Amino acid sequence: MATVYEYVFGWVAPFGLLSLPVQLGLWGGLGIVSGATGLAWAGGSGDPAPQSPAATASDRSLLAILALTALTGLLLLALRATSWVGLMLVTHLGLVVALFLVTPYSKMVHGVHRFVALLHDAHERHRRGKGQAA
Repeated sequence: MATVYEYVFGWVAPFGLLSLPVQLGLWGGLGIVSGATGLAWAGGSGDPAPQSPAATASDRSLLAILALTALTGLLLLALRATSWVGLMLVTHLGLVVALFLVTPYSKMVHGVHRFVALLHDAHERHRRGKGQAA
């Protein structure tokens, strides 16, 4: 949304607190922090037998980096009018890069695989549908 604001409308960041990019970041960040925290808490209460310790550590690491990325984004919003904004921005962007580097080697890559499978299935259905109509 911030890209649309800047390149379509010519509005330059930082955007107001009630703007759509800030609100999406705020509520999305709060959702990610609470969701990751809840998953980490719930993960400790299940039966550990079906999962290897390495998979459990990998899951917890991914949840931690996801929660830290969202938390630093929220802190960046809270500290944007202070002298801490530079340090917080570097920290947040570093975590974003780390999250992007780690994601392909985690369970989150399943989302990409699932999306491609759904596209393939839709293409096949469309192709078969055209062949029957002819």
